[in-house]
Amino acid sequence: MQMDEIYKIYKNIPKGELLLDVRRPDEFKEARIPLSVNITHTEVAEHAESLKKYSKIYVYCRSGGRSKVATQLLQQAGLDNLYCIADSGMMHWIAEGYETISE
Repeated sequence: MQMDEIYKIYKNIPKGELLLDVRRPDEFKEARIPLSVNITHTEVAEHAESLKKYSKIYVYCRSGGRSKVATQLLQQAGLDNLYCIADSGMMHWIAEGYETISE
């Protein structure tokens, strides 16, 4: 899955699906996809139980590395509802000029 596919659904993401940004909080505050939730890749395993309620979780980061780590950690915790954006991320999203919000 790629960020362009996320762009096609993010404005109308179905109930029960989650855009999970696993970057650092400072990166998330700087620019994020509207309606996304931030849990850093180092902390996702601690939230695994609460994430099981989602039918689909789209995991992304800056460029793909941390999303791979986060996805592996969540899979080890028993989640099978994950869609990892492994070859792109917010760098691509911003380069394409897609909508972002910041604090």
